[in-house]
Amino acid sequence: MDTLERAQAYRDLFKSHVDDALLDDIRQAAKAGMALGQDRFKQKIGVLTNRRKSSQKRGRPMGLLKEQSQV
Repeated sequence: MDTLERAQAYRDLFKSHVDDALLDDIRQAAKAGMALGQDRFKQKIGVLTNRRKSSQKRGRPMGLLKEQSQV
């Protein structure tokens, strides 16, 4: 493969359009460090990496605040 063919092959990689919603999902998952895919895939990744498969609500759990205020 010569230089021109290699350059054309590289340009061809970017001809397809990525849907904005999918691109947003990819960015969100990458930012949160979470797997992106079907539930079965995310579950397998969670087991392999010993991490949860989805993000949780931010902040302290409400039950903990309630218990501390009663002490």
